[in-house]
Amino acid sequence: MKIIEHNINELIKSEYNPRELSKKQHQELTESITKFGLVDPIIINTNSSRKNIIVGGHQRYEICKQLGMKTVPCVEIDMSEEKEKELNIRLNKNHGQWDFEILANNFDVDNLIDWGFTEKEIKFSTPEINEVEQDESISFDDNGEDYMPSQVRMVQLFLDSNNEPVFKEMCQKLADSYNTKNLTDTIFKAVENESNKL
Repeated sequence: MKIIEHNINELIKSEYNPRELSKKQHQELTESITKFGLVDPIIINTNSSRKNIIVGGHQRYEICKQLGMKTVPCVEIDMSEEKEKELNIRLNKNHGQWDFEILANNFDVDNLIDWGFTEKEIKFSTPEINEVEQDESISFDDNGEDYMPSQVRMVQLFLDSNNEPVFKEMCQKLADSYNTKNLTDTIFKAVENESNKL
């Protein structure tokens, strides 16, 4: 497989990438790239309809831009958008954490399961959420890094087609107010703010 240096300004983030990093993960990845350089190349699509779209490595790309790197090593692939999205999910499955709102809005549930997700992982984060009953075997506790995202998905469980747009609009206003970048942080900040008023 050939690795080619690309001008970082020519690369394009995919519009659907659902991966995000925690602050700790971002800091650790930044330290790693600063110390060792980008040893894990960015994967880009060379298909004529998807030229220079990043398939894998969005977080590395962002950090490299922040560090002022002019070029980055890339692996080029030529594939359709459908295959590109599948590869994105498969590459990202075991790293970082998910932005479930982006994931739910851009991917088919059956595909996500085919690509490695379990029903438990996506049960509280899909558009079909209101068509299924809550699985009582799925429990949420306050242990582990997934605690707060799980609670956010619990909030999503109670949304329906009428109040979901209102909920999203309110969350966006709160996100703008708190300068947060994802639903988890926004809800946490809102709860923290209300708690401090008590």
